[in-house]
Amino acid sequence: MAVVVNYHAAGICLEAVSSLVAAESIGACTIVVVDNSADEHQADMLACGLPQGVILIVHPENRGFAAACNHALGRVPDVDWVFLLNPDAVIDPDCLIRLQRGLLADRRIAAIGPQIYWDAARRYFLPPSLPYEMMGVQQALAAYPALKRWLSSVWRRYAVRVWKSRIPVRVFNLSGGHVLIRTDALQRVGGLFDERFFLYYEDSDLFLRLRRAGYRLMVEPKAVVVHGFDRCAPHERDRKRLWMEQSAVQFRTKHGRYAGFGLFRRDGSLRRPIFDWIRVADRMAGVQWAQRRGNTDAPMKRVRGAFEMNVPSGLSSEWLFEWSPNEDFIPAAGRFGSGDRVDFSTADFDLLPPGEHIARIGRPGAWHPDAGWLRIVKSGNGEGCEDANHQQG
Repeated sequence: MAVVVNYHAAGICLEAVSSLVAAESIGACTIVVVDNSADEHQADMLACGLPQGVILIVHPENRGFAAACNHALGRVPDVDWVFLLNPDAVIDPDCLIRLQRGLLADRRIAAIGPQIYWDAARRYFLPPSLPYEMMGVQQALAAYPALKRWLSSVWRRYAVRVWKSRIPVRVFNLSGGHVLIRTDALQRVGGLFDERFFLYYEDSDLFLRLRRAGYRLMVEPKAVVVHGFDRCAPHERDRKRLWMEQSAVQFRTKHGRYAGFGLFRRDGSLRRPIFDWIRVADRMAGVQWAQRRGNTDAPMKRVRGAFEMNVPSGLSSEWLFEWSPNEDFIPAAGRFGSGDRVDFSTADFDLLPPGEHIARIGRPGAWHPDAGWLRIVKSGNGEGCEDANHQQG
């Protein structure tokens, strides 16, 4: 079965469902749409626009993403797998069947996700989902600039490995916005989603439970989904931040902020010997970083629309252009290319969420991709749907 949760996004939700209807599948695929909008107009649009055979569940109030998915799964018992898809994501016709084959290939695999593109032209990859351990280390190193850069480089190499893979690749986490999950594995770890998570982190909680039970998580690079980044509900950005903060607290309460990480106390503070070592390591890494960058702190160029930029010398054979909402580039979208110029088109800029973003270009395999940096600034708000993709941003 496949589940799509709608929240004030009926128009694009119908596109997501259409991609599911057109998808190849091993056996019949029951599609369930859950409307969390608590809006008669949204419900009417779905009732009139959904293809025949699609089950529509209308909630009188928004009970959250986790509760909506659980309700849908309970509506169709005795299924072998469940595919979750965001209402603003569209899958390729062969995406679902490729994921099914990947899941059937090994009983140790509990969940498998597709390769995720940001744009319809499929030039930009969206990053792999952050595992909770990575989030913990990222927070712990927040006060150590040089080690933060090192962590960013580690994450970049991991993302490049996933993006460049031609065969299924094992990962530490997946996104609840587009994933195929084995239901017998769910039964072993207490079910699909913990409904104490209203929105965000319910997928991280699930995949952590699956990993702790000994299951594997995979990405099938030949299965493709196109999913925008933070395009949904810009008018509710503050509310989404609040939901994320509340879910983060719930996650730490449930698992311990750094549970399973011997480097930290459960309150999140570093153990004293580790703290002393990190201070020394940060100073040493800072010296090396300054030497690599030539001790330059020149301000980054700002752009406020589509642009082209020269590729630094020595990179024309292969480069990786990335943009991120933060200077750590955790997470970041990435585009591989070659040549002397890189463009960020009007279509790319239109997809970009409002705010200030950092962009850089460097060699894909480099530990210090500092060949070129700039800031992309976009103002304004638009309309959209609530985004149920919880780790992509």
